[in-house]
Amino acid sequence: DRGIVGLAAIDVNCEAVTAPLQALAERVATAIPGLNGYFGIDYIQAAAGPIVVEVNPRVTSSYAGLRAALELNAAEWVLAAATGGPAPSKKAHRGQAVRLNLDAP
Repeated sequence: DRGIVGLAAIDVNCEAVTAPLQALAERVATAIPGLNGYFGIDYIQAAAGPIVVEVNPRVTSSYAGLRAALELNAAEWVLAAATGGPAPSKKAHRGQAVRLNLDAP
């Protein structure tokens, strides 16, 4: 809009978790000391594979669609991991893609 780039929508859980994406997440977690819990990785899907644009060591906008997309509460999982508690039960499901429209009234 007038030469300004803005974020209008986010698609959550729209890509299958492939071996290259799993490896990317593991490399990012290993490369940044102290990174744990919930973090967001913004990437571009290139022909040669995913390319990291930025890593957000915090809850990001996409978190708002995570529960609907995956049918789980990510905060429960993070708290369980941080406290050494048992992981919450995970329902058997496929999940679904969810679009968050950020510029909608």
